Amino acid sequence: MDEGTKKTVLIGVIGVCLVAAGAVYYSTRGPDRGIGSIPAEKTTWMLCRSGACGHTWEMNLREYFKFVQDNADPRILVAPPFPCPECGDEESGYRAVKCAKCGEVFEGGTVPGTYSDCCPKCGHSQIEVDRKEAAARRKGGG
Repeated sequence: MDEGTKKTVLIGVIGVCLVAAGAVYYSTRGPDRGIGSIPAEKTTWMLCRSGACGHTWEMNLREYFKFVQDNADPRILVAPPFPCPECGDEESGYRAVKCAKCGEVFEGGTVPGTYSDCCPKCGHSQIEVDRKEAAARRKGGG
């Protein structure tokens, strides 16, 4: 094989490899995992820590994560505080949990030694309930 033919074949092989690599990449990369992948109807609970305010509100989860993305300090591992729509404090709103049993809105992880969603008012934890149900299904299903 002469030198010109070798170069042509080599270029062809490289081109086929690039096309194959692109096809593998696009077929295996999965769905969008960014903020846009959060369903539009998903919400989260917020709680104001400012003095006697204690205001709770529900907000769109996409808007929450967009705010976090735009305002987070990369040196700090916690989400930045959100402005409270009730008292106006710029640094008092934090993500919270709403109890599935009694409806209390509280900061997650406030009851030591239990699940992060354990309600300080009634002691209910939906995570605990879900895990017990899943374990029972596994045990009963074999």
